Amino acid sequence: MPLGCQGARQAGRYLRELLLRTDRYRARWIAESERLRGEINHMAVAKVLAAYVARHPTATRGFGIEGRNIKDTVVYALRGERLSRETLELFIGAFSIKDEDAAHLWKQWEGAERAPAVIGNLELPHDVSGYRTPMHNTVMLYEHHWLGPDGSPARHRSQISIRSRVDGLVSYQYRFDTPHARVSVKCGGHAGKLYEVGGGLWATDLRFPRPLRRDEVHYMEFWTLLKYDMPPAPEILSTARKSRARRESRSTRTVSPR
Repeated sequence: MPLGCQGARQAGRYLRELLLRTDRYRARWIAESERLRGEINHMAVAKVLAAYVARHPTATRGFGIEGRNIKDTVVYALRGERLSRETLELFIGAFSIKDEDAAHLWKQWEGAERAPAVIGNLELPHDVSGYRTPMHNTVMLYEHHWLGPDGSPARHRSQISIRSRVDGLVSYQYRFDTPHARVSVKCGGHAGKLYEVGGGLWATDLRFPRPLRRDEVHYMEFWTLLKYDMPPAPEILSTARKSRARRESRSTRTVSPR
């Protein structure tokens, strides 16, 4: 597949996730929905775009968006099958997409950000009493992993941007599978004390410099140094050894309400 097609496909899928899982964007098309069918209502999204075109006829002239084809434009765009520069500009304007989200959309579209969006939700564990339901959306996550001489995880570098779903969010619960981890925050907060959450997991709360407002995006960078009393499970070591030559994992772009 040509690079341009890959970029449009990734950008379209990421755009779909933004409209589906970000409250401020979702509210715009929900307001145009007579009834919900499936996860996203293409006709409702088309109405938002059509209203924007009607309000900005000069700015959108030449976009090739007309009433009779606007729903098809939405369907193709959100499937990642057909997403032109003009169509992406239209979505960004119609939904007042924030600068940070727009920047990632353009990077995806241009092929400069090759990692795909992660689509779907993680199930909450039932046997981990200390697990807190996250009150944020993860909008960006890059992880780099280094292995020790025996193939065991040795250290991680994490870069994450989250968007608060509530007013007054004060920390991010960071979990791992050893009580001997040391976490050093380089940017965006400081680490609290280590505590057990259950199910063989431990955690530390990464506290922000100040409480976050609803919809506020916050960036953090931190390192984790790992030590194990016993080597990780054989299947984990086997996978790690196979990728040891690379040393670093592929970065991942993620959108999730978890």
